[in-house]
Amino acid sequence: MTVYIDSLFMTNFFMDSVIFFISGIISAHRLSALRTLGVSAFSALYGSLMFFPKLNFLYGVILKITVSSLLVFVAFGKSRYIKSLISFWLTCAAAGGIVLALSLFTDFGMVMHTITSNGVVYLNISPIISIIGSIFLYILMELYRRMNIKNFSTSRIRLKLKVSYIGREY
Repeated sequence: MTVYIDSLFMTNFFMDSVIFFISGIISAHRLSALRTLGVSAFSALYGSLMFFPKLNFLYGVILKITVSSLLVFVAFGKSRYIKSLISFWLTCAAAGGIVLALSLFTDFGMVMHTITSNGVVYLNISPIISIIGSIFLYILMELYRRMNIKNFSTSRIRLKLKVSYIGREY
């Protein structure tokens, strides 16, 4: 099976965004969208290096703990760091367990043509679906965040979206 680096990056980016968002909810620490996107991109880049044989040393236990600790520090800062780090690790374990269980006990692994390398599961998803899924996920996360603000009103859940296509804005 061929592994495409853009698909690998987008899959990791998508899941890392979800993990950081859920970790923020669990640790009661609000993350800005820009910070979520930034740490998710760095985390996805780290995850995308898993299929390069000469970089196997990057996936040892000590380095994984170090990289994840650094990403959590960049994402959440030093206030409530331990709570954020534990929330992040628990969320990662839960997400990994769900994907592993789906791969083992259903046809998910065969249907999605999953590959595991260095303890990371690769899902063969097209880049277009990953991008659309990321946009949809961001909208859902933003709606969830806005709905949990005190003094809830419909004006807080309306999102303005602008799409530019061939020089026209919609």
